[in-house]
Amino acid sequence: MPVLSLIDPNRCLVLTKCPGKLTRDELFVSFQELALDSDFKVSFRQLIDLSLASVIELTYNDLTIFHRLHDPFSPDARRALFARQGSTNYGVARMFQGIANAPGIATFDSLSDALSWIDLKPSVLTRDLKRWLAFDANPKRRARA
Repeated sequence: MPVLSLIDPNRCLVLTKCPGKLTRDELFVSFQELALDSDFKVSFRQLIDLSLASVIELTYNDLTIFHRLHDPFSPDARRALFARQGSTNYGVARMFQGIANAPGIATFDSLSDALSWIDLKPSVLTRDLKRWLAFDANPKRRARA
């Protein structure tokens, strides 16, 4: 299932979720799509939800290469990774955080803490979050806020 991103240019925000199996190819395509999207800016904030990933097929080397060569976000962009603590997904999120070694990237096991990190209140995003969480995996469809 592809990585799904909702770009909200009005809030300078990208909401990304990774349901099912996350592979190198899917991550690469998602980075390419963001970089080429006219609504995307490298300074946008991002919430990455890894809690729905059933399998993450990414190694330390994969994450290092993607961060150094393909990550479309600025090193100064504020980004929150959300995954359940104790899960493999949480470990992968922490690994990416360590590779990026940027003060604006942090890993959380609470969605509300992740939203706070990127300066968003859940109450402000209730409608968008519901739409984002319900967004289906049609690779031909691009999400817009």
